[in-house]
This record gives sequence, structure tokens and C-alpha cells, in this order.
Amino acid sequence: MTDGEVSVYRCANKNAVNGTESMAITSGEIQDALETKYALPEWAYFPEVSSGTGAYHSRTADGIAISLWPSRGYETLGFEIKVSRSDFLREIKNPEKAEELFKYCDKWWLVTPKDLVKVEEVPKTWGLMVIQGDKLLVVKPAPQLEDVKPWGRPFVASLMRDIRQLYVSKKSIQKQLDAASRDGEARGKSDYQRKLGDYEKLLQRVKEFECASGVCISNPWSQHGEAKIGAAVNIVLNHGVKEQAKKIEWLRNHLRLILENIEKAVSELQSEQASKNNEQTELQARSGPNKTKNF
Repeated sequence: MTDGEVSVYRCANKNAVNGTESMAITSGEIQDALETKYALPEWAYFPEVSSGTGAYHSRTADGIAISLWPSRGYETLGFEIKVSRSDFLREIKNPEKAEELFKYCDKWWLVTPKDLVKVEEVPKTWGLMVIQGDKLLVVKPAPQLEDVKPWGRPFVASLMRDIRQLYVSKKSIQKQLDAASRDGEARGKSDYQRKLGDYEKLLQRVKEFECASGVCISNPWSQHGEAKIGAAVNIVLNHGVKEQAKKIEWLRNHLRLILENIEKAVSELQSEQASKNNEQTELQARSGPNKTKNF
């Protein structure tokens, strides 16, 4: 990731400079962006760092990033986050307020949503980064500050307190992992026992069905397919055997009536044909002697 780029989330809001509709960033989202950019192993980033502890707490920086690589000279960067135009205007009226932490930093950055401030409004000793789209861009490079002070004990104490609050020991992490593992194992056993009980109940119901019906559905080589068995059970439960028997009886009677009508029609046709044959025979018999006389 380049020096001016980091992914962030955005929400709709009014542009503070020109009043047009734009996309604004919350301070929490900018903190997330800075923590992502200035991350281990190259950087250590601390949000909301105080100038000291107890009575020595007079100023808070929105963020401090400390380089961990010698090649960067163990550079210390300070960040001031502004998401409100009015808050920014109050800040630049009294930029000396940042001096308590400003003096420990090699560079000081102002980080805002796009178009919240103008470049010429930014103090000369400050840099400006803005969030545009899903990028964190450098608009005005932060100059190298002069006369940087060594860290004072109150400031170191503040950092140590933040580190301790953020620090989680390996032993503590392992304890949590072990506890989560035991909990997961217990839950897994419980789910297994429950599902095993459900399976055994289902198996018992299948056996009872097979015993009562005489049909084996648990044998994969059974000649009865599951679909056929299901269809038969559906007929019995939803339509009833008697109802189906009535339908079959009606069909049988209906077919019998049709067959009787067919037989009757065939008999009538046969009788009609026989009558015609008789008439033809009689006509031939009558016409025979007359034809002989004419010859």
C-alpha cells in the first residue's frame, strides 16, 4: 500500500466548505484507516494519546505513529483528526494547543474528509491528508519539524499505559483458546448426543413401520422403491382403502356396461346381416324359373 492510500468506509453528509452533497468520514473511520496504514511490523500506532498521566495530562493527540525500523530513523508522527468544519476553525485559531505533543513529533498531520479544509488554511508546519473515495491521499506533505524534543517521562508514561491497556499476553491468549476449545468440545459432544438420539428414534420408527406393514424400506436391495411405498401410504392415509375400492368397483361396473353394449351392438349387426342374406336367397330362388322360360 502506498504512502497515501488506505481503504475506508464512508457515509453521506453535507460538504462543510461549499455546502454541496458529498461523502463524509467519521472520526472512528479515520482512526481505522490510520491504524491500517501505520501497522506492524513497520509502525506502531496509538489512538488518543495523552501528553502525560495524572496532573501532567494537558493535551491529547488523536493519534501517534512510531516507526519501528532504523531505516526510518524511528520517526514519530502526530495526527489531528477533524471531521467538522467548525471544529477545524476552532483548532487553527489556537494551533499552539498542539504544542504539548507536537514537540515530540518529527511530523504533524491533519487528517480530514475531502474538501473539509483548504490547503492554504493548513498551518505551515502541518501536513494534510484527506480521504477521497476509498483512498487516503496526501494533499500537503508534512514538513520535517525542527527542534524535536526528547520524549519526556509524562509522555512515556502515557504511552506505556496505552501499551499495557492494549497488550494481551500469550499466556492469556492461550487460556482463552483453551477455554474456547473446551467449550467447543462440550458443545460438539452435546450436539452429537442429541443427533444420535434423534437418529435412534427415527430408526426405531422405521423398524415399527416395517414390522407393521411387512415392507422392508431399510434394505437398499428391497424390491419396493421408496416412491412406490410413499404413494401407497399416501393413498391409504389421505384417500382411504374403502374409497379407492369404491372407485375401482365403479370402474368395473362401467366397463361391464360398455362391454354389454358392445356385445348387443355386435348381435344386432349379426342379425341384420343374416336377414339380408335370407332376403337375397329368396329373391334368387324366385327369379330362377322365369329366366329359364325366356330362353
